[in-house]
Amino acid sequence: AFHPKAVYSTDDMKGVVAYAKTRGVVVMPEFDIPGHGSWGKGYPDLMGCPTVLDPTNDDVYTFLTDFLKEMAGIFESEFIFLGGDEVDTSCWLKNQKISAWLHDHNMTDKELFGYFWQQVSSEVLPQLEGKTVGVWQSDKLEIDPKLLPSGSFGNVWQSPKKMADVIDAGMPVVLSGTWYLDQENPETAAGPCMEYAWQQTWKCMWAEEPSDQLDNGQMDYFMGGMAAMWGEGVYYGDFEARVWAKAAAVAERLWASSVITDVQGAQARLDRHICRLNMMGITAGPIIPGFCPSDLQDPALSW
Repeated sequence: AFHPKAVYSTDDMKGVVAYAKTRGVVVMPEFDIPGHGSWGKGYPDLMGCPTVLDPTNDDVYTFLTDFLKEMAGIFESEFIFLGGDEVDTSCWLKNQKISAWLHDHNMTDKELFGYFWQQVSSEVLPQLEGKTVGVWQSDKLEIDPKLLPSGSFGNVWQSPKKMADVIDAGMPVVLSGTWYLDQENPETAAGPCMEYAWQQTWKCMWAEEPSDQLDNGQMDYFMGGMAAMWGEGVYYGDFEARVWAKAAAVAERLWASSVITDVQGAQARLDRHICRLNMMGITAGPIIPGFCPSDLQDPALSW
C-alpha cells in the first residue's frame, strides 16, 4: 500500500459489498496471481521474484486456498477474478532454488507458468464452493483454457479480434480492451483509436460492436463487456469526470442493437445524459462544447 492507512480492512470490504448490493451491483474481486502481486510484503517466503509467486513452493497453494476461501466469504459474487497477466516468467530463472527445480523436473519457465495454473485448478479452486474463475487473456493467449475448470472465462484486454481465438480454445469471453477509459488511443478491431482529443475517444468505444468479430455460434460464448478505469491515472477529485460519459457510451453499445451506428445521434444522447448526471451531482466531463443548466448552480459561478 502507498500508506499504512491506504488499505481495505475486512469491514471496509464488507461495507463496499453491502453498499453495492442495495444499488443492484455485484462486486467481483480480483486477486492477481501469480504476478502483479504485493504478497511478499506479508509473506516473503512465498515469492519467487519481487512481484511473482513461487509456483514450486507448496505453501503458495495452501496460502491461496486459505486466503481465497476467506475472500469468498466476503464477496458474494459467483465469480472470482485471478488475473494471470503480464508475468515475466524469466524472473524465475534468476532464482537459484526455482532454477534447480526446473532442471530436476525438465521444465522451462513457460511450462512452469502452466504448472502453476494446473496446481491452482487442482488444489485451490475446488475449495472455493463453486466460484467461477476469470482470468486476463492478451493477444498471446498466455493462459491455456484447458488448464482451468470448465466454465472459466477470459477477459480480453487487448485486441477485440482475439475474442474468437479465446472462444475457439474453449473459454467464454468478456471484452474490455477497447473500453479502457484511461487510454488516449484504446485498441479497437480496426487498430488504435485515432481521435484528436481525449474527450472524443468515446466515439471509438461506442463504435466497437463485439458481434462484428464473432460468428453466431461464438456469440453464444460472449458474456459481455467491461469499461475499465485504472487507479494509477485518477484520484477522487477527477474520477467521475474521467469515467463519465465514456462509460455511458460503452453501456449504450452493449445494450443497443448492433444496427445502431449513427454516431451523431449517440453524441446528442450522451450530451443530454451528461447534463442529467451533473444534475444528480455526478461531475461528468464534456464530450463537446456545451452547457448544462446545472452549471449555474456551481457556487464558483454565483458572482
